[in-house]
Amino acid sequence: MLRVDVGRGELVAEVVGPPDAPPVLLIAGGGGSRRSWARVVAELEPHRRVATFDQAGVDDAVDVAMCMSGADYAGDAYAVGRAALGERFHVVGMSLGGIAAQHLALDHPDAVITLTLVSTVPGLSRYAAGDGDDRPEDERSFSRRFVTEEASRWREIVEESKRTRHSDDSANSQISIFVSHDACDRLPSLRVPTTVVCGSDDTTFPFENSRVLADLIPGAELVEIGGAGHAVHQETPELLARAILERTS
Repeated sequence: MLRVDVGRGELVAEVVGPPDAPPVLLIAGGGGSRRSWARVVAELEPHRRVATFDQAGVDDAVDVAMCMSGADYAGDAYAVGRAALGERFHVVGMSLGGIAAQHLALDHPDAVITLTLVSTVPGLSRYAAGDGDDRPEDERSFSRRFVTEEASRWREIVEESKRTRHSDDSANSQISIFVSHDACDRLPSLRVPTTVVCGSDDTTFPFENSRVLADLIPGAELVEIGGAGHAVHQETPELLARAILERTS
């Protein structure tokens, strides 16, 4: 494990994979620990140098003050990437981690080799809210098909997430990052090669948000994972890993 001082305390990171392989930083979604990436990391590890970290206020960084904006979260991610992977690395951001990834690429473009935005949003001014989801909270991040047809795996993921420790202001942090984020005016200036990935059945940040992102970023490629919900990194880790591998060589 690697400890990275971000001024408010130390974030805990983990780096795996061949030292000379292409470096990839994975940024978790709101309230996510580095362990939330486990299934994707297992696919990437033989081929990439992969860094993950517990965001502030979560698990081994539970005592570090939470980030309250996407730019703050991006600053933490940048510090971890530099410490774990060097001056330049590929960046993959999931959900609220995708908001951080946008800010990281916009504020530190020379550090980002490629950008992969997963299940995320461009900003409130262009946000597509979708039709909502009245299912229980434990089900909303997943497609209905996954919850029904792969129930045992879904329950395993839910139980894993319940073991994640969060600080008392974790929920407020997630809300603050979301409502303060609007990169729509800046994204057309982004020159980092970008791929936008989303499940077709995402009800948290519906697919139309990814279409807007791809339209705003010059040259961005849009990848739809058919039948997947919001948590594509847990529901379809093999497909997400394949998309990452194809774009981080």
